Amino acid sequence: MIQGVHHEMWPSQRSFRSRYGKAAQRLFQKLDPRFQPQLFLAGIRLGSAARLPVVCIEPGHDFWLDGMALAHALSVAEQIGRERARMPSESPSASMRDHEFRGALQESLRRIVNTHPARPEDSYFAVSLPVQVDEFAVAAVVGLQQSLIEAYPALADEYVTLGEGRRLRVATSLVDAAMLEFLDRVSEQLFLPDPGRDFTNLDPDDLLRAAGQNLINGIVWRVDQERLDGMEHFASYCTNIASLLYEGRASAGNMLLARRHDPDLHRHVRFAQPIELSRIRQARKLIELTSERFSLHTDSEKVFGLVEPPDDDAPRQDRFGIRFVGHQHWELLYRKLVLMQVKFGLPALPEPPFDEDRLRADLPRLFRRISPEAVERLCELVKEAERQSHGTMLVITADAAREAKRLCVQGTPVEPCLLTPTLLRNLTPIDGAVILSPEGICHAIGTILDGKASSKGDPGRGARFNSAVRYVETSESPCLIVVVSEDGGVDLVPDLRPAIRRADIDQALSELGEFQTAMTVPRRRYAELVNWLNEHRFYLLESDCRQLNELVESIERRSDADRRAVPIASKPFAPHPEMDPALYYHVEA
Repeated sequence: MIQGVHHEMWPSQRSFRSRYGKAAQRLFQKLDPRFQPQLFLAGIRLGSAARLPVVCIEPGHDFWLDGMALAHALSVAEQIGRERARMPSESPSASMRDHEFRGALQESLRRIVNTHPARPEDSYFAVSLPVQVDEFAVAAVVGLQQSLIEAYPALADEYVTLGEGRRLRVATSLVDAAMLEFLDRVSEQLFLPDPGRDFTNLDPDDLLRAAGQNLINGIVWRVDQERLDGMEHFASYCTNIASLLYEGRASAGNMLLARRHDPDLHRHVRFAQPIELSRIRQARKLIELTSERFSLHTDSEKVFGLVEPPDDDAPRQDRFGIRFVGHQHWELLYRKLVLMQVKFGLPALPEPPFDEDRLRADLPRLFRRISPEAVERLCELVKEAERQSHGTMLVITADAAREAKRLCVQGTPVEPCLLTPTLLRNLTPIDGAVILSPEGICHAIGTILDGKASSKGDPGRGARFNSAVRYVETSESPCLIVVVSEDGGVDLVPDLRPAIRRADIDQALSELGEFQTAMTVPRRRYAELVNWLNEHRFYLLESDCRQLNELVESIERRSDADRRAVPIASKPFAPHPEMDPALYYHVEA
């Protein structure tokens, strides 16, 4: 019989999940602030003790995954084990048999969780290797938004084939590598006595560096499994090359990572003797020979000459590009798509293209009378600015003519003219901002912006971004500045919060109000509503906060007999001083 899923597998399990759940947030939101990781624990009873439930899940109260769903995890794992069985002549050691059992149970849980009908919409879950904690095999499970994972380039194959039909799991992307690394670290903590009693801090930068190294390991595995030194050192070779100047110039060039004897490469220059990539200064010098057409050929350990990749688009996963794009900055590419960028040794996801839908939504919110044609024109101009190899700024202001005149001594005013993408391409190579009206009329180029110091600046960002923040803070007219950085990425200043429907808040408050008189409070739904409102605190008006605080106090007072029955709001709701209903809410039809 499947008993309730909420059970104390070990004393500190709640603390364990809470602490490492916060560590997951720090890691994945450093990759992309939009990630909302979910972490839970799944325990499968290994012994036959009838006093214990077959399955335990933390958290257990009203969780979307119930014990019945995991009841057959062991039988599914046995089937997976049979599918993976070795040749009968082999006699694996006890430790190998244990590892294979854990791997089969890990895959069993992964399949069950990701195919469960109650799985949260738009989510994908990865599972750690289970670890025996007391009488349970316990796995950590972390989930991220599927659509956001898929927004970044990734390789198709999760495995590389080894000898004797064995396979090795390798990362397909930096996000995948981060999930694997995070779960490995959490799994290690489950081996400790009473896991969660003492907390081992998981530094997100350390996790990212390890994830980047693991991604590179898998890349080299895909290219040539004999390159063991390359697996260990290739990432550091690239970082060191990117750190060196040559005659005062930062690294700018590329390498092609491919097998030494790849028959499809067009070899234009062959070195008489291959050069060790570990000879960093010589490798940095050779980068100067490369161009958009020619790449320096390496197998991760040696450099062989200048090659030209074939023109075919076959989705082979044994050729990769390394592009050096500036001081301490290089990128890993697959078929011209950036899988990972590394700045000062720290891996990061590629800068996503600017959010055109967001720009289309923000322009009418700032410039109330802007026409659809003008919105389209400005979007095309921003896309053209993003394509430039250097940074720039577009200042879109309702007072463009007056601002061009006011700033004439620190810029170049021009006779008003309608900007086109082709014309913009010729106006941005010089320093300074282009000032234009919401209709796309250019009034000045090369303008140095002014403005008072602002607490909203970011010392970690460049001069362009911070000057844009200062200018917008002191602008008396509606203004939007598009900041294009030199190393990719587009920022919009001001960074408007997305508009949400007023009806969504009204619906949440109305549903909470019904719980006051309900016979029982549906704990899971209550938690969902309070958590959603907590995440959208900024949008609540004073009257909303007053009503919400009264509802929460009333509902939670009813649960005094069981304090775990409903979540306690972290702090009272209060209106945000910058909330403006006219700016942030969609008007309902």
